Amino acid sequence: MLTNPTLDQMQALGLAGMAAAWRELADATTPTSSAVTSGSA
Repeated sequence: MLTNPTLDQMQALGLAGMAAAWRELADATTPTSSAVTSGSA
């Protein structure tokens, strides 16, 4: 799994909530494999 340097820095600074929100937004904007195979975006 690839790591994001921004997430690592947020964790190091004690900003776990901000890192979790960043990760949640990234997951929401990344198409899933099922969306790609079904043809919907």
